[in-house]
Amino acid sequence: MAYILAVNANILTDLGGPCFVDDCLSVCNVLSVDVAACTGLYGNGTALRLVTPEPECKFTRVNPGYTNYLERTRKDLIMATVASSLIRCFIMGVFANLPLALTPSMGTNAYFAYTVVGFHGSGSIPYKSALAAVLIEGVLFLLIATLGLRKKLAKLVLKPVRISSSKE
Repeated sequence: MAYILAVNANILTDLGGPCFVDDCLSVCNVLSVDVAACTGLYGNGTALRLVTPEPECKFTRVNPGYTNYLERTRKDLIMATVASSLIRCFIMGVFANLPLALTPSMGTNAYFAYTVVGFHGSGSIPYKSALAAVLIEGVLFLLIATLGLRKKLAKLVLKPVRISSSKE
């Protein structure tokens, strides 16, 4: 289960997320440093300078500001994965009385990241729209399960199909 914390964060970081112009603008902190004060060397020896935002700023190694943004996002996603897993495990233990650990679905996350939204937002559906669709889907599945419709829908599926899948 522990590997999912890092792998899930890496997959979702490949989405790129909602990057703002400030993330791609500079190697210096634009909010607190004026243009004239942006001098010196970056940690890897690169000279500090302001960089105008361009479409290619969304790809790593082109703009250190965006690379730093992606690293912050990855750390946030690790914590979000930990929190969601903790909540799921708690609910499974308290309400179902089962000693099962639950984590996010890696297959769904990979499909979402690489097909729906695309690498760094290069897909046909914007990041915010895709997240809204996932939220609506989650609420619908929760309602279906809570109202007991899931069992009724499962019984509509032919028995050989139910047996061939792992969840009867």
